Amino acid sequence: MGSEEAEAAKLKGLEKYFNSVTNTGRANVAKATYAVLGLVIAYNVLKPKKKSVDNLHTSQSTNHT
Repeated sequence: MGSEEAEAAKLKGLEKYFNSVTNTGRANVAKATYAVLGLVIAYNVLKPKKKSVDNLHTSQSTNHT
């Protein structure tokens, strides 16, 4: 597959690392996709939980007594 190496030599910038021509480029695209998915899942798991409206009303009424 010598044409793959010749094609990769023409690429510049981000195209050099994220392309569909070389196996390395395809692997980098897959790794970036998994990294973004992991970050989205981690954000959703670790973000602070919102208090519900019912909990706010009950806590305010107990504080006023």
